[in-house]
Amino acid sequence: MARHHVYQISKTNKALASQSVFYGLSDAFTQANARKAFVEGSYAKNADIEANSLNEVKSLVNTNRMSSKIVISGALRNIGVGDIIFNEESGLYFIVSPTGYDRIKIK
Repeated sequence: MARHHVYQISKTNKALASQSVFYGLSDAFTQANARKAFVEGSYAKNADIEANSLNEVKSLVNTNRMSSKIVISGALRNIGVGDIIFNEESGLYFIVSPTGYDRIKIK
């Protein structure tokens, strides 16, 4: 089981949060936009989750936020398109797309 960090754009940044939901659907929000937003601090780490897969991370957050596998550290919302998940074990970042998870190079 690996530890995953969930990063989400703050709802106070309404324009960027509204654009991020279009990742993978249009050019309104691309990996380049996500990378820039991440580096500039527009994404906040909202939780650490112990899970075997990205699908399990999403399922736990979206259906069982009281699970002992979740340590909430911010304003955690349901995981959705445009959110970023970091897998500590593999050292890889993923951005949530409409059809799954795309690897994204952050650093």
